[in-house]
Amino acid sequence: MITIIVPTYNRPSLIIRLIEFYKNYKFCKLLILDSSNKKIIKNKYADQDKINVIEFSSDIFISEKIIYSTQYIETDYVVLCADDDTIIPSSLMICKEFLENNKEFASAQGWSYP
Repeated sequence: MITIIVPTYNRPSLIIRLIEFYKNYKFCKLLILDSSNKKIIKNKYADQDKINVIEFSSDIFISEKIIYSTQYIETDYVVLCADDDTIIPSSLMICKEFLENNKEFASAQGWSYP
């Protein structure tokens, strides 16, 4: 299982698109760090076990949100994803497999395209 941490701020359409993309994948949990002015995401996905929305005030720094969120990680692997990005699920699984087979490594990354 992989936790995908997604910070977001005032971009509900992007975060909803991202949640809808990942919500049916069995290998991941979503940890949404929402500091938006209007809090709509938490209620929309309250019944989803694999989606945890943590609400923050709108004046918090992104680094503070990420540090705070680490206490909610319950999986062996974690990835940070921007709300306007999508990480290809097969790439996540390749990185996870690499880390499982190469214990001397602490992180893995794939290719990034502009």
